[in-house]
Amino acid sequence: MGKILSLQGTAAANGPYVNGLLVDGKILPISGDVAWSTGKFNHMPIMNGPVADEGAFTASIDELFFGPMTIERFTNLVKATYGGPAGPGTGPPNYPEGTPAKVMEQYPLSAYATPGAAYTAIATDSNVCRHPYLNNHASEFVPLYAYEFTYKKAPWYFPTVHFDHGAAHTIDIQFLFPDWHGGPLGIQHSLNAQERTLSRELVTAWTNFMYAGNPNLKGDRPWPRYQKGSEVYQSENVTGLAPISAAQFTNEHKCGFWDQVLIYETPGRS
Repeated sequence: MGKILSLQGTAAANGPYVNGLLVDGKILPISGDVAWSTGKFNHMPIMNGPVADEGAFTASIDELFFGPMTIERFTNLVKATYGGPAGPGTGPPNYPEGTPAKVMEQYPLSAYATPGAAYTAIATDSNVCRHPYLNNHASEFVPLYAYEFTYKKAPWYFPTVHFDHGAAHTIDIQFLFPDWHGGPLGIQHSLNAQERTLSRELVTAWTNFMYAGNPNLKGDRPWPRYQKGSEVYQSENVTGLAPISAAQFTNEHKCGFWDQVLIYETPGRS
């Protein structure tokens, strides 16, 4: 067991054997992209969504281990991430030559207060722009409700970081499970009155979905169903739950650029 654990890497870095999901033909008979596009998956309602600043989680971990991000580290991370494998589980094929430069051109350091903020934007958008692919395909076969947690002032359980954490990955969990704070080293913060209201709204929606497969319990209000001709995301914020269009979502995250960079389908798929 000790040998196996030693191969997984450390808290600061993955080991060499970390991979994505493996399609073995039995437990995972087909890849996710094939399942979504053909309807060959267990048909049940889906609720799917990211937070607005997914990459702040990764940037916070990086700062925790290596200190505030420098320009040099930012550049090296972008080159390492987009100068190698682009396929599932960091497998083939590679990103085209020149991709790191194109990414840094889209996210110039001059547009951000710190290198950490710039890296957060890149890590966020490259993650978030994968969601429309799943939503557009899976919603053809099952009821799908899409969302984005957009409240950027939520308490962060990490120590203080030198960039605006915004709506970081996992930061919404405390609104569904009050007092959750990431584990024994996380810093617990109580929700204020506005945040408790948002928490109650989200808990109600999740409970309805668990019970009926619909966050509204019944009907399509106030949470619209995501479907062809009505591609909407429910924005979750203390200012209230409100729908945002697919165009707003994709423009906010520069998905027009990432759609030319990321691989959404299994290489070699017919």
